[in-house]
Amino acid sequence: MNIWITGFNLSIDTVVKIENRDKYERLHAKQWKSIGSKGANVMRSLVALGQCPHLIGLTWGSTGLFIHQLLQKTCLNPLHLHILHHTYGESRINIIKIDENSEVLISAESPKTNKELFEKHIKHISSLISREDILVLTGSFPKGLEIKDLIPLFSKLPEKHIWIDLKGPYLIDAYKYIPNGIFKVNHIESHDLTSRGILPNTLIVTSATRTIAYINGRHLVVNIPEVKPVNTIGAGDVFMASLIYEKVILSQDWEIALKNSAARATASTQTLGVSEWDENTAMKTLKSITVFRSS
Repeated sequence: MNIWITGFNLSIDTVVKIENRDKYERLHAKQWKSIGSKGANVMRSLVALGQCPHLIGLTWGSTGLFIHQLLQKTCLNPLHLHILHHTYGESRINIIKIDENSEVLISAESPKTNKELFEKHIKHISSLISREDILVLTGSFPKGLEIKDLIPLFSKLPEKHIWIDLKGPYLIDAYKYIPNGIFKVNHIESHDLTSRGILPNTLIVTSATRTIAYINGRHLVVNIPEVKPVNTIGAGDVFMASLIYEKVILSQDWEIALKNSAARATASTQTLGVSEWDENTAMKTLKSITVFRSS
């Protein structure tokens, strides 16, 4: 069984954390770079949990080559990187500014992909996927790509093997094709789905202090202790990766899986790194997490 993750908007994220302002009104900050996109974050988190997932991605130009170099340092098996590289354009470079009161994301758009090459790329990858595998659809797509362009991938799998952590409008399209997939959303996306009468059989709604899961008619509310975050970037991706690990690899029941995943995601907000956490901090947080159940 292999885990396949999509990351079609791979980027370089430069995080700038404002530390102080001197008497000349100059800002002083710490900064660090990492591979950006939900797909890369989920992959990195699964690697931290001892797994070796496959990443299906797109890159452009010299920035894309740099992304590929970073991915090779992250992935335990370079053969698990399935990246379609374009020689034209440039992959995104995002700036995330963090200060005491806010986080601001400055994000560019990815260039268009070569549709003919993309279709061949997806067709080739679909030939590598088996029915026992897990597919994780993440983030957003470059202009010109749609959910239906991935039919060769997800048509090979039972819907319950498809985990969906897409952004905004892509969620609605995913439901049309994969109504019985496992959907993970934030509270804004949840409202957008339910206001349209869309309620997947498995829907996990996350926020900083509470995760609500609707699972085949069951209702679980996971209450998370409030902490002062150092950095929240990638916390939702840690949650997603951990949930896949708990359910798919360890075969935990939903309650245990949700609690452990919420604990790791919360712990990740206490570090400066993106999608990084201390497992001891996570286990301490776990002791304060409570669950409400109903049917």
